Amino acid sequence: MKLTDKQVDKLSTLILNGLQKNDSVNFIAKEEAIRLTIKEAITKNLRDEMLLDEEVKKLMEAYSSQIEKGEVDSRKAFSMIKNKLAKEKEFVL
Repeated sequence: MKLTDKQVDKLSTLILNGLQKNDSVNFIAKEEAIRLTIKEAITKNLRDEMLLDEEVKKLMEAYSSQIEKGEVDSRKAFSMIKNKLAKEKEFVL
């Protein structure tokens, strides 16, 4: 998934607001520090997913002739390889 920095900011704020509404969560750090930590976690996850996508693209090069001939659906192959690698690496998509 690709998100802009503005979208990541908004998402981190929404997550923080949701946590603040939960009475069973008590914060000991300042609100902005928590929001930045959430933002960093999201950004790291997005970066890791981009690296996973690059790995999938490299693996798909082995099937490039079959893809060009129409023997293999590139989107299906990409999705299947990505899901398999994610599972092996215990990466949640």
